[in-house]
Formats: sequence, C-alpha cells, structure tokens
Amino acid sequence: MCAFISGMTIGLGGVLPMLVVFSVVVFLIRAVWSIFPLSFPFACSLFSSLLFA
Repeated sequence: MCAFISGMTIGLGGVLPMLVVFSVVVFLIRAVWSIFPLSFPFACSLFSSLLFA
C-alpha cells in the first residue's frame, strides 16, 4: 500500500508540472489572441512549434 501511494505521488509529481506549464501556455496564447487576433492556421502552427520545440 505504501509503495502504491509513493508511486502515485511520483506519477502526480510528473503530471502536475506538465499541467501547470500547459495551462500557462494556453493562458498566454489566449492573452496574445485577445491583443492580436490571429488567423487560426497560423496560431495552430505556432502552438505546435512551441509544443514540439
């Protein structure tokens, strides 16, 4: 049981920072989008280049 809990903690420790980074990226994209309304394909290519850089 203890090993299961520590494994869950390690798993969440890997997922939580990724979720935080993802939410920050989405927030930044929405903030930029409200300032500079971009065309959708350009935004998608920009997002994918940020994601897979």
